[in-house]
Amino acid sequence: MSHASRFYRYPLKVSLLMQPLGAAAHPTGDLGTSVKQLLHLLLHTRLGQLRSAPDFGCAVWELEFDHAVNRLQWESTLTDSLVAAVQRYEPRLHAPSVEVELTAPAAQGGSPAPVMARWRARIRIRGILGSTQEAFAYATELHIGPLAT
Repeated sequence: MSHASRFYRYPLKVSLLMQPLGAAAHPTGDLGTSVKQLLHLLLHTRLGQLRSAPDFGCAVWELEFDHAVNRLQWESTLTDSLVAAVQRYEPRLHAPSVEVELTAPAAQGGSPAPVMARWRARIRIRGILGSTQEAFAYATELHIGPLAT
């Protein structure tokens, strides 16, 4: 792997990178893995959490326990937030598309799901890796707080 295409894997071990030959020993990954790691960071960072880039992250943490937001509002807000974040912070991914789908808590044993049960958010991000023109897909699930129905 050439130095220009070296993508370090998380967690970064800064002490290893600072040693004379440490960078060569740090675990690396391919372009797709690097993009997936950045998307994971965007999804798991609250807006305003990073002082040097207050718009880095997404709105999921603003909505987490907002009981006034219903399912459709939540999906729409998170989709819009992720599209904007990906377009701004992941230039290696071209033509990104985001799908967010919420699934209500499942009833267990014949009884209804508890009112405060956590919902499942399925998140899929697709696009084209710019330098290789390969199709790219990232998928994950989050368990979120209760929503208005």
